[in-house]
Order: sequence, then structure tokens, then C-alpha cells
Amino acid sequence: VHIRADTVESVEHHLRFYYVGGTRDANSLLERQSADEDRPRKAKLIAAMVGAVDTLRDELERGQAESIGAILDEAWRKKRELVSGITSDRIDEVYERALQHGATGGKLLGAGQTGFLLLCHPNHDELAPKLGLKSLPLRIDFSGTTLTEIGAAYSA
Repeated sequence: VHIRADTVESVEHHLRFYYVGGTRDANSLLERQSADEDRPRKAKLIAAMVGAVDTLRDELERGQAESIGAILDEAWRKKRELVSGITSDRIDEVYERALQHGATGGKLLGAGQTGFLLLCHPNHDELAPKLGLKSLPLRIDFSGTTLTEIGAAYSA
């Protein structure tokens, strides 16, 4: 993705990770997502989610960082349709509360049910206290995945 520095700053400003906690069996959830039942419907939903990636890339390359929330929201709503158990009452409640307080969208990261919600909001210092969740800022790194030394026990 080729985006301008000011667009990167806007993305980093608008997105933040919110930890919703909990545990789940990711393998069981992923197996249910991959099950043969209703495969055409699932394929259509997955194709739409993949298409959202292309849309997001195009919007970012045009400098339209403000469109991230709506794109994430649409992808999250489609992911929730894949199989029951992707979300939970708690996650739905937090997500809806975030939208009521000005978030433009977001999605749960990972297999589902627990972990981090990625939310798009113009002012996370205002939103975070209303959600009552720990949050982490998002930083974009164009150098790719890197490992850092983790104490003396790790060696490259």
C-alpha cells in the first residue's frame, strides 16, 4: 500500500485496539467456520470481505483515511454472519456502545469471541473511558514483521 505520511498519521490517530478479554477454543470456532454447511453463502460473505481489503487499499492510497470505519464495520457485520459464535453479547454491547459514542466502525480481531476490538474513532481519549476497556494505540510499520531480542534465552 502506497500512502502518504499524513494519511498514515490519520490512520494511527483514528484506530486503536481495545482489549475485551476472555478465552475461547479458536480451533473449534475455525472448524465451524470451515464446515461444509451452507458453503455458497459463506463463500459469498468471504468474497465480500476480501473485496473490502481492496476497497480499503484504494481509499488509503487516495488519502481517504476517514473511510476506514465504514469499511471495517461492513467487514465485521459480514464476518458475524459466517457462523454463530464469532461474537458474544459482551462484544456486541461494547461495539454498539462505541458506535453510540461516535465510533465509525471496527471489528473483532482473530478467530472470534475474545481478544481485541479494533475501533475507529476521532478521539480515543474521549471514547476509552466510556468503554471502560484497556486500549493500545496502533502504529503502522512498513518494514514488515520483525523480531526483537527477548532476554538472554532468545537467540537468532
